Amino acid sequence: MVASTDDLPARVRAALVGAGILGSGSAGVGIVSDDGAPVVGVALDEGRESAAVWAAVLEVAASELAGVTRSASSWSEASRTQVVDAVDRASRSLTAAKAPILVAQEDAGLWRRPGVRSFEAHLAAKGREDLAPTKREAQAARTLTALEGGLDAAARGEITASHAQKFSAVLDTADPQVRDALQTGEGGAGS
Repeated sequence: MVASTDDLPARVRAALVGAGILGSGSAGVGIVSDDGAPVVGVALDEGRESAAVWAAVLEVAASELAGVTRSASSWSEASRTQVVDAVDRASRSLTAAKAPILVAQEDAGLWRRPGVRSFEAHLAAKGREDLAPTKREAQAARTLTALEGGLDAAARGEITASHAQKFSAVLDTADPQVRDALQTGEGGAGS
């Protein structure tokens, strides 16, 4: 199925135009391939941070998806499965996308403020989340980023955040030479 920009909800189209991904007069331009996969390689305006642009578009698309899934009980099982599978794939890609950003934020140290004991505490306060999930997320991000090929493996679904957390526990107790061998080379996620 080839979708056109005319078929997009107004908020999604506005987000794509605002992000510079679509021109304001680009009605009718296809944005998905025949197999339903998004068309990649969209040119962005010079000077824009493409990650921030795509994140803004993603936020709008996710909000739209949340709105339409409320009627999922009336869908066929095949439709529900198709949507859940697509959301799972997107979630894996988002884990891989978010991990190096979290590591960079932690390394930059700009989160340090009086009363904030750790990066995980900062994440918990910022996201209005309990500390335990933010500890798991930060640890998985560190592991996926440090593991050679870890981010790509996460995006492909070959390693999950929970796998990364368990792998991190192994790395924490391993001899430094064993740790290095596990993170790179033949035993690494990229091999």
